[in-house]
Amino acid sequence: KNSKPEQFNLQNNISLRAMEGVSVQHVEDGTIPGNTVEDKIELMRYWNQFNLDQYYDDIENYTFKSEFIPLTYELAKLFLNKITIDKLTDEEEEIFESKITKPLGDIIKSFDDGAFVRLQRSPKDCIDKVPGLLKTHLKQVLNEVDSNDNNKVYIAVRKAFLQCLRVGSVDEVYELFSYSSRIISDLKRATQLPESEFNLQIVIREFTNIPISRELRCFVFNRKLTAITQYYTNCYFEDLVNNKDVIENAILDFYDDIKESIPDHFENYILDIAMNDDQSINVVEINPYGEQTGSGLFDFHKEKDILENGFEFRIVTKNKSPEFTGMLKDQIQQVYSELDNNNNNNNNNNNNDKSKEESSCII
Repeated sequence: KNSKPEQFNLQNNISLRAMEGVSVQHVEDGTIPGNTVEDKIELMRYWNQFNLDQYYDDIENYTFKSEFIPLTYELAKLFLNKITIDKLTDEEEEIFESKITKPLGDIIKSFDDGAFVRLQRSPKDCIDKVPGLLKTHLKQVLNEVDSNDNNKVYIAVRKAFLQCLRVGSVDEVYELFSYSSRIISDLKRATQLPESEFNLQIVIREFTNIPISRELRCFVFNRKLTAITQYYTNCYFEDLVNNKDVIENAILDFYDDIKESIPDHFENYILDIAMNDDQSINVVEINPYGEQTGSGLFDFHKEKDILENGFEFRIVTKNKSPEFTGMLKDQIQQVYSELDNNNNNNNNNNNNDKSKEESSCII
Protein backbone atom coordinates (compact mmCIF):
# COMPACT_ATOMS: atom_id res chain seq x y z
CA LYS A 1 0.00 0.00 0.00
CA ASN A 2 2.84 2.38 0.82
CA SER A 3 4.69 1.83 -2.46
CA LYS A 4 3.49 3.43 -5.66
CA PRO A 5 2.12 0.86 -8.13
CA GLU A 6 3.52 1.01 -11.64
CA GLN A 7 1.34 3.01 -14.01
CA PHE A 8 -0.54 0.50 -16.16
CA ASN A 9 0.30 0.91 -19.84
CA LEU A 10 -3.05 1.48 -21.52
CA GLN A 11 -1.46 0.94 -24.93
CA ASN A 12 -0.30 -2.63 -24.42
CA ASN A 13 -2.12 -5.64 -25.76
CA ILE A 14 -3.38 -6.77 -22.36
CA SER A 15 -5.16 -3.47 -21.85
CA LEU A 16 -6.73 -3.47 -25.29
CA ARG A 17 -7.92 -7.06 -24.96
CA ALA A 18 -9.36 -6.50 -21.51
CA MET A 19 -10.88 -3.08 -21.97
CA GLU A 20 -12.21 -2.99 -25.52
CA GLY A 21 -15.95 -2.44 -25.35
CA VAL A 22 -16.50 -3.40 -21.72
CA SER A 23 -14.44 -3.36 -18.59
CA VAL A 24 -12.98 -6.39 -16.91
CA GLN A 25 -15.03 -5.12 -13.97
CA HIS A 26 -18.16 -6.18 -15.83
CA VAL A 27 -17.10 -9.77 -16.49
CA GLU A 28 -19.63 -11.59 -14.37
CA ASP A 29 -18.37 -15.18 -14.53
CA GLY A 30 -15.36 -14.47 -12.35
CA THR A 31 -12.76 -14.89 -15.09
CA ILE A 32 -9.83 -12.54 -15.58
CA PRO A 33 -8.96 -11.59 -19.18
CA GLY A 34 -5.43 -12.45 -20.30
CA ASN A 35 -3.59 -15.19 -22.12
CA THR A 36 -1.13 -15.96 -19.33
CA VAL A 37 -1.07 -15.82 -15.54
CA GLU A 38 1.36 -12.90 -15.84
CA ASP A 39 -1.14 -10.99 -18.01
CA LYS A 40 -3.89 -11.57 -15.45
CA ILE A 41 -1.68 -10.55 -12.54
CA GLU A 42 -0.69 -7.33 -14.30
CA LEU A 43 -4.29 -6.46 -15.05
CA MET A 44 -5.51 -7.16 -11.51
CA ARG A 45 -2.64 -5.16 -10.02
CA TYR A 46 -3.76 -2.23 -12.13
CA TRP A 47 -7.40 -2.58 -11.05
CA ASN A 48 -6.44 -3.01 -7.42
CA GLN A 49 -4.93 0.48 -7.41
CA PHE A 50 -8.50 1.77 -7.52
CA ASN A 51 -9.71 -0.15 -4.49
CA LEU A 52 -10.86 2.41 -1.93
CA ASP A 53 -8.55 1.08 0.79
CA GLN A 54 -5.55 1.93 -1.41
CA TYR A 55 -6.18 5.68 -1.29
CA TYR A 56 -8.69 6.23 1.52
CA ASP A 57 -6.10 7.60 3.96
CA ASP A 58 -5.10 10.22 1.40
CA ILE A 59 -8.63 11.57 0.91
CA GLU A 60 -10.23 10.71 4.25
CA ASN A 61 -11.13 14.33 4.93
CA TYR A 62 -12.86 14.61 1.55
CA THR A 63 -14.98 11.47 1.47
CA PHE A 64 -17.59 9.53 3.42
CA LYS A 65 -16.57 7.79 6.62
CA SER A 66 -15.45 4.28 5.73
CA GLU A 67 -14.20 1.19 7.55
CA PHE A 68 -12.45 -1.86 6.16
CA ILE A 69 -12.29 -5.55 7.05
CA PRO A 70 -9.27 -7.19 5.39
CA LEU A 71 -9.95 -10.57 3.84
CA THR A 72 -7.43 -13.37 3.50
CA TYR A 73 -7.30 -15.88 0.69
CA GLU A 74 -8.99 -18.51 2.86
CA LEU A 75 -11.62 -16.11 4.24
CA ALA A 76 -12.55 -15.11 0.69
CA LYS A 77 -13.13 -18.78 -0.14
CA LEU A 78 -15.34 -19.15 2.94
CA PHE A 79 -17.21 -15.97 2.00
CA LEU A 80 -17.84 -17.33 -1.49
CA ASN A 81 -19.24 -20.56 -0.06
CA LYS A 82 -21.34 -18.65 2.47
CA ILE A 83 -23.18 -16.54 -0.09
CA THR A 84 -23.50 -19.16 -2.81
CA ILE A 85 -24.10 -22.63 -1.38
CA ASP A 86 -24.32 -21.53 2.28
CA LYS A 87 -22.51 -24.67 3.44
CA LEU A 88 -19.78 -24.23 6.02
CA THR A 89 -18.57 -26.76 8.55
CA ASP A 90 -19.05 -25.93 12.23
CA GLU A 91 -15.39 -24.96 12.47
CA GLU A 92 -15.61 -22.79 9.33
CA GLU A 93 -18.79 -21.15 10.62
CA GLU A 94 -17.04 -20.28 13.86
CA ILE A 95 -14.12 -18.72 11.98
CA PHE A 96 -16.49 -16.82 9.67
CA GLU A 97 -18.48 -15.52 12.64
CA SER A 98 -15.42 -14.20 14.49
CA LYS A 99 -13.50 -12.82 11.48
CA ILE A 100 -16.33 -11.41 9.37
CA THR A 101 -19.87 -11.52 10.78
CA LYS A 102 -19.09 -10.07 14.23
CA PRO A 103 -16.81 -7.19 13.13
CA LEU A 104 -19.07 -6.40 10.15
CA GLY A 105 -22.13 -6.21 12.39
CA ASP A 106 -20.33 -3.98 14.90
CA ILE A 107 -19.28 -1.52 12.20
CA ILE A 108 -22.76 -1.37 10.66
CA LYS A 109 -24.27 -0.64 14.09
CA SER A 110 -21.81 2.23 14.58
CA PHE A 111 -23.44 4.14 11.70
CA ASP A 112 -26.63 5.93 12.74
CA ASP A 113 -28.29 5.96 9.33
CA GLY A 114 -27.27 2.58 7.94
CA ALA A 115 -24.34 1.52 5.81
CA PHE A 116 -23.34 0.83 2.23
CA VAL A 117 -21.25 -2.34 1.95
CA ARG A 118 -19.21 -3.52 -1.02
CA LEU A 119 -16.12 -5.47 -2.06
CA GLN A 120 -14.12 -4.31 -5.06
CA ARG A 121 -17.45 -3.32 -6.58
CA SER A 122 -20.91 -2.68 -5.21
CA PRO A 123 -23.74 -5.25 -5.32
CA LYS A 124 -25.95 -2.88 -7.33
CA ASP A 125 -26.81 -5.59 -9.87
CA CYS A 126 -28.84 -7.41 -7.18
CA ILE A 127 -31.51 -4.72 -6.88
CA ASP A 128 -34.01 -6.36 -9.23
CA LYS A 129 -33.15 -9.90 -8.10
CA VAL A 130 -33.76 -9.82 -4.34
CA PRO A 131 -37.44 -10.73 -3.91
CA GLY A 132 -39.57 -7.71 -2.99
CA LEU A 133 -36.62 -5.36 -2.41
CA LEU A 134 -37.11 -2.91 -5.26
CA LYS A 135 -40.90 -2.95 -5.00
CA THR A 136 -40.76 -1.97 -1.33
CA HIS A 137 -38.66 1.10 -2.07
CA LEU A 138 -40.60 2.01 -5.22
CA LYS A 139 -43.76 2.26 -3.13
CA GLN A 140 -42.04 4.72 -0.83
CA VAL A 141 -40.72 7.03 -3.56
CA LEU A 142 -43.56 6.85 -6.11
CA ASN A 143 -46.39 7.59 -3.68
CA GLU A 144 -46.38 11.32 -4.44
CA VAL A 145 -44.98 11.28 -8.00
CA ASP A 146 -47.27 11.81 -11.00
CA SER A 147 -47.20 8.58 -13.01
CA ASN A 148 -47.51 10.61 -16.24
CA ASP A 149 -44.29 12.55 -15.61
CA ASN A 150 -41.65 10.08 -16.81
CA ASN A 151 -38.75 12.30 -15.81
CA LYS A 152 -39.90 12.59 -12.20
CA VAL A 153 -40.69 8.88 -12.13
CA TYR A 154 -37.19 8.10 -13.43
CA ILE A 155 -35.61 10.30 -10.75
CA ALA A 156 -37.72 8.61 -8.07
CA VAL A 157 -36.69 5.17 -9.36
CA ARG A 158 -33.03 6.17 -9.14
CA LYS A 159 -33.59 7.19 -5.53
CA ALA A 160 -35.20 3.81 -4.88
CA PHE A 161 -32.17 2.05 -6.37
CA LEU A 162 -29.89 3.84 -3.90
CA GLN A 163 -32.12 3.04 -0.94
CA CYS A 164 -32.05 -0.65 -1.89
CA LEU A 165 -28.32 -0.68 -1.06
CA ARG A 166 -28.74 0.77 2.44
CA VAL A 167 -28.24 -1.99 5.02
CA GLY A 168 -28.78 -2.10 8.76
CA SER A 169 -27.67 -5.65 9.53
CA VAL A 170 -25.24 -8.36 8.48
CA ASP A 171 -28.10 -10.53 7.22
CA GLU A 172 -29.11 -7.79 4.79
CA VAL A 173 -25.53 -7.62 3.51
CA TYR A 174 -25.38 -11.36 2.92
CA GLU A 175 -28.73 -11.31 1.12
CA LEU A 176 -27.62 -8.54 -1.26
CA PHE A 177 -24.27 -10.24 -1.85
CA SER A 178 -25.84 -13.63 -2.54
CA TYR A 179 -27.89 -12.16 -5.41
CA SER A 180 -25.01 -10.12 -6.88
CA SER A 181 -22.94 -11.65 -9.66
CA ARG A 182 -20.57 -8.68 -9.31
CA ILE A 183 -19.75 -9.60 -5.71
CA ILE A 184 -19.49 -13.30 -6.49
CA SER A 185 -17.21 -12.53 -9.44
CA ASP A 186 -15.00 -10.31 -7.25
CA LEU A 187 -14.51 -13.20 -4.83
CA LYS A 188 -13.86 -15.69 -7.63
CA ARG A 189 -11.29 -13.45 -9.32
CA ALA A 190 -9.50 -12.70 -6.07
CA THR A 191 -9.01 -16.42 -5.41
CA GLN A 192 -7.98 -17.34 -8.97
CA LEU A 193 -4.45 -15.95 -8.81
CA PRO A 194 -1.57 -17.07 -6.57
CA GLU A 195 -2.24 -16.32 -2.91
CA SER A 196 0.66 -13.84 -2.89
CA GLU A 197 -1.40 -11.64 -5.26
CA PHE A 198 -4.54 -11.67 -3.11
CA ASN A 199 -5.94 -8.18 -2.46
CA LEU A 200 -9.54 -7.77 -1.30
CA GLN A 201 -11.32 -6.07 1.58
CA ILE A 202 -14.87 -5.58 2.74
CA VAL A 203 -15.66 -1.88 2.49
CA ILE A 204 -18.27 -0.46 4.87
CA ARG A 205 -19.26 3.15 4.22
CA GLU A 206 -21.58 5.42 6.14
CA PHE A 207 -24.80 5.67 4.13
CA THR A 208 -25.51 9.21 3.00
CA ASN A 209 -28.60 10.47 1.19
CA ILE A 210 -27.02 12.30 -1.72
CA PRO A 211 -29.24 14.52 -3.89
CA ILE A 212 -28.95 12.53 -7.11
CA SER A 213 -29.00 15.74 -9.15
CA ARG A 214 -25.69 16.60 -7.53
CA GLU A 215 -23.87 13.34 -8.21
CA LEU A 216 -21.29 14.20 -10.85
CA ARG A 217 -18.42 12.63 -12.77
CA CYS A 218 -15.18 14.55 -13.29
CA PHE A 219 -12.47 13.76 -15.83
CA VAL A 220 -8.85 14.39 -14.93
CA PHE A 221 -6.08 14.17 -17.52
CA ASN A 222 -2.45 14.86 -16.64
CA ARG A 223 -3.80 15.84 -13.19
CA LYS A 224 -5.86 18.64 -14.76
CA LEU A 225 -9.66 18.76 -14.46
CA THR A 226 -10.87 18.73 -18.07
CA ALA A 227 -14.59 17.89 -17.97
CA ILE A 228 -17.60 17.39 -15.72
CA THR A 229 -20.83 15.55 -16.50
CA GLN A 230 -23.94 14.81 -14.50
CA TYR A 231 -23.91 11.16 -13.43
CA TYR A 232 -27.50 10.23 -14.31
CA THR A 233 -27.59 11.14 -17.97
CA ASN A 234 -31.26 10.28 -18.61
CA CYS A 235 -32.55 12.70 -15.99
CA TYR A 236 -33.43 16.36 -16.38
CA PHE A 237 -32.71 18.27 -13.16
CA GLU A 238 -34.14 21.77 -13.06
CA ASP A 239 -32.03 22.43 -9.97
CA LEU A 240 -28.86 21.59 -11.95
CA VAL A 241 -29.84 23.82 -14.87
CA ASN A 242 -30.64 26.80 -12.64
CA ASN A 243 -27.45 26.51 -10.59
CA LYS A 244 -24.95 25.26 -13.15
CA ASP A 245 -22.46 28.11 -12.83
CA VAL A 246 -22.49 28.00 -9.03
CA ILE A 247 -21.98 24.23 -9.05
CA GLU A 248 -19.18 24.45 -11.62
CA ASN A 249 -17.27 27.02 -9.58
CA ALA A 250 -17.72 24.99 -6.41
CA ILE A 251 -16.31 21.90 -8.13
CA LEU A 252 -13.33 23.79 -9.52
CA ASP A 253 -12.55 25.14 -6.04
CA PHE A 254 -12.98 21.66 -4.55
CA TYR A 255 -10.60 20.10 -7.07
CA ASP A 256 -8.00 22.76 -6.31
CA ASP A 257 -8.28 21.77 -2.64
CA ILE A 258 -8.09 18.03 -3.17
CA LYS A 259 -5.77 17.49 -6.15
CA GLU A 260 -2.59 17.41 -4.06
CA SER A 261 -4.14 14.73 -1.85
CA ILE A 262 -4.68 12.35 -4.78
CA PRO A 263 -1.77 9.85 -4.91
CA ASP A 264 0.89 10.75 -7.48
CA HIS A 265 0.44 7.60 -9.55
CA PHE A 266 -3.08 8.73 -10.47
CA GLU A 267 -2.27 11.01 -13.41
CA ASN A 268 -5.33 10.25 -15.52
CA TYR A 269 -8.47 9.22 -13.68
CA ILE A 270 -12.20 9.74 -13.31
CA LEU A 271 -13.40 11.24 -10.05
CA ASP A 272 -16.98 10.66 -8.93
CA ILE A 273 -18.18 13.31 -6.48
CA ALA A 274 -21.38 14.24 -4.65
CA MET A 275 -22.52 17.72 -3.62
CA ASN A 276 -24.60 17.77 -0.46
CA ASP A 277 -27.52 20.06 0.40
CA ASP A 278 -25.14 22.36 2.29
CA GLN A 279 -22.99 22.69 -0.88
CA SER A 280 -20.14 20.67 0.63
CA ILE A 281 -18.60 18.10 -1.69
CA ASN A 282 -17.45 14.53 -1.07
CA VAL A 283 -15.43 12.15 -3.20
CA VAL A 284 -17.42 9.02 -3.96
CA GLU A 285 -14.56 7.11 -5.59
CA ILE A 286 -11.66 7.27 -8.03
CA ASN A 287 -12.02 5.25 -11.23
CA PRO A 288 -9.70 4.32 -14.11
CA TYR A 289 -9.59 6.82 -16.95
CA GLY A 290 -11.14 5.29 -20.06
CA GLU A 291 -14.35 4.10 -21.65
CA GLN A 292 -14.53 1.11 -19.31
CA THR A 293 -15.61 3.54 -16.58
CA GLY A 294 -18.20 5.37 -18.64
CA SER A 295 -18.10 8.87 -20.09
CA GLY A 296 -21.53 10.22 -19.18
CA LEU A 297 -22.53 12.96 -21.61
CA PHE A 298 -19.14 12.86 -23.36
CA ASP A 299 -17.70 10.43 -25.91
CA PHE A 300 -14.19 9.06 -25.38
CA HIS A 301 -13.71 8.43 -29.10
CA LYS A 302 -15.22 11.53 -30.67
CA GLU A 303 -14.30 14.09 -27.99
CA LYS A 304 -10.80 13.06 -27.02
CA ASP A 305 -9.50 16.61 -27.44
CA ILE A 306 -12.01 18.03 -24.94
CA LEU A 307 -11.39 15.27 -22.41
CA GLU A 308 -7.62 15.62 -22.64
CA ASN A 309 -7.05 19.32 -23.34
CA GLY A 310 -10.16 21.40 -22.74
CA PHE A 311 -12.76 22.07 -20.09
CA GLU A 312 -16.53 21.71 -20.27
CA PHE A 313 -19.36 21.03 -17.83
CA ARG A 314 -22.25 19.18 -19.47
CA ILE A 315 -25.75 18.67 -18.14
CA VAL A 316 -29.09 17.65 -19.60
CA THR A 317 -30.91 20.88 -20.49
CA LYS A 318 -34.21 19.45 -21.76
CA ASN A 319 -36.65 16.92 -20.36
CA LYS A 320 -35.91 13.64 -22.16
CA SER A 321 -39.03 11.94 -20.78
CA PRO A 322 -37.21 8.59 -20.54
CA GLU A 323 -39.18 5.44 -21.36
CA PHE A 324 -39.27 2.35 -19.20
CA THR A 325 -39.14 -1.16 -20.61
CA GLY A 326 -39.20 -4.77 -19.49
CA MET A 327 -39.41 -5.85 -15.89
CA LEU A 328 -38.85 -2.37 -14.50
CA LYS A 329 -41.79 -0.99 -16.46
CA ASP A 330 -43.98 -3.83 -15.15
CA GLN A 331 -42.90 -3.20 -11.55
CA ILE A 332 -43.59 0.53 -11.79
CA GLN A 333 -47.06 -0.07 -13.26
CA GLN A 334 -47.81 -2.65 -10.57
CA VAL A 335 -46.73 -0.28 -7.79
CA TYR A 336 -48.89 2.56 -9.15
CA SER A 337 -51.85 0.18 -9.44
CA GLU A 338 -51.44 -0.90 -5.80
CA LEU A 339 -51.02 2.70 -4.66
CA ASP A 340 -54.25 3.67 -6.48
CA ASN A 341 -56.09 0.78 -4.85
CA ASN A 342 -54.81 1.76 -1.42
CA ASN A 343 -55.83 5.39 -1.96
CA ASN A 344 -59.31 4.30 -3.10
CA ASN A 345 -59.69 2.07 -0.05
CA ASN A 346 -58.57 4.90 2.24
CA ASN A 347 -61.07 7.27 0.62
CA ASN A 348 -63.87 4.73 1.07
CA ASN A 349 -62.93 4.24 4.72
CA ASN A 350 -62.89 8.01 5.27
CA ASN A 351 -66.32 8.34 3.67
CA ASN A 352 -67.65 5.53 5.85
CA ASP A 353 -66.26 7.20 8.95
CA LYS A 354 -67.83 10.49 7.90
CA SER A 355 -71.23 8.80 7.40
CA LYS A 356 -71.02 7.27 10.87
CA GLU A 357 -70.28 10.69 12.37
CA GLU A 358 -73.24 12.25 10.55
CA SER A 359 -75.54 9.39 11.66
CA SER A 360 -74.35 9.83 15.22
CA CYS A 361 -75.13 13.55 15.07
CA ILE A 362 -78.66 12.90 13.76
CA ILE A 363 -79.35 10.43 16.56
